[in-house]
Amino acid sequence: MARYQGRFERSRRKPAPEKAPQEPVLPAEETPSAADPAEAVTAQRSETSQEPERAAEKVSAHTAENAPEDGASKKKKRGSRIGVILVCILVVLAAAMGSLALHVYLRGKRMRQNTSAPNLAALQQPAAPAEAPEAPLPEEEAPAPEEPEKVLEVVDEGTIRYGGKLYRYNSDITTFLLLGIDSQQPENTDGTCNVDAFSDVIMLAAVDFRNRQISLLTLSRDTMCEFQRLNPDGSERDWATGQLALTFSYGDGALKSCEITKNAVSQALSDLPIQSCSALYLDGLRRLTDAVGGVTVTVLEDLSYGYASMQPGAEVTLDGAMAERYIRARERTEEGNLKRMERQKQFFTALMKKVLASVKERPASILDLYGKISSDVVTDLETGDILYLATEASGMRIDTNIRNVPGTVTSDENGFVQYDLDEAGLLELLLDVYYEAEE
Repeated sequence: MARYQGRFERSRRKPAPEKAPQEPVLPAEETPSAADPAEAVTAQRSETSQEPERAAEKVSAHTAENAPEDGASKKKKRGSRIGVILVCILVVLAAAMGSLALHVYLRGKRMRQNTSAPNLAALQQPAAPAEAPEAPLPEEEAPAPEEPEKVLEVVDEGTIRYGGKLYRYNSDITTFLLLGIDSQQPENTDGTCNVDAFSDVIMLAAVDFRNRQISLLTLSRDTMCEFQRLNPDGSERDWATGQLALTFSYGDGALKSCEITKNAVSQALSDLPIQSCSALYLDGLRRLTDAVGGVTVTVLEDLSYGYASMQPGAEVTLDGAMAERYIRARERTEEGNLKRMERQKQFFTALMKKVLASVKERPASILDLYGKISSDVVTDLETGDILYLATEASGMRIDTNIRNVPGTVTSDENGFVQYDLDEAGLLELLLDVYYEAEE
């Protein structure tokens, strides 16, 4: 109050006397005569009496300007300041969200840029040798016309002619390699290579952004392939031929292992472009299954020696521990892994549908799920990629016809099982998934 009082006191000090204004000089004919002294004195007294009133008005105006604000005025100004602050915060948040959305969009656009087509020329079948024409049969004995011979002709990098039809490569398909690792968790922390971890599940997800569809392909872990081996320090060692499951073990159990397996799969499938690879360890599988509330399946074969409820034909909701048992158990026979692959396809399709249903309802739920398993996942995808892909995939149709990459399984006298790809069958599979036939 003393601060305001000092201001009032200063404003009440008597102003310095003003000089009396000089009377204008009138023309000679209007100059007052000396005969009117009384009127002159009266006018001068009137001017002098008005000076205190003018000074009081100035003091009153100055006091009003510097008087303390009442409560209502303070609240009004405080509310205005809060409103301005809130608007600024909202603008900053909107800019941040817009920046995040732009970042996610640009990364998603980058992933969708897929112009390279597989090298189907490597699968071209040799033309059958020409035969001498036979004598024409009588009209009544003429055989039914045969289908045109399925000869592959490469028109250009993205266009081929096969079986009398023209096919064009769908560059809007992005392929993701998904691996299930047979170890509980990543144990290699120093980055050295050659680890005790193998790929039990090898699956490709072909995400078709043009036709809004996801197609799933599976490869046998016993598929024979060529792959790069590394020394413990990560330097290149040599190339080897072996089962696809082994490729992961020659890396570091993390991104180097994913890269080796991704390259081996791509080469085995005629240089099919694969944009990303992710590997899920068993601890992550269990936590993910529990996080979505379990996965319901109809049991395909007798697994009751592990869990009594796993009887053929029974509908069972698998928790994390049961899920591990369901996708890993196999017979030690040539067909044992193929039977297991059917269970793996069944389980992962149901799991994917459940995850995407949650994402469709609330897109950010994919980040919650990822946070629960991230310590047991190896991926070259960033968080923005995962959010973008999950949001896009939640609006797509999942093709329930999950196809095995065709091949033949054999074993030797020592029990070594190998799966050799069928090139003709592989060609037709790639045409069906990655190409569009022209009408």
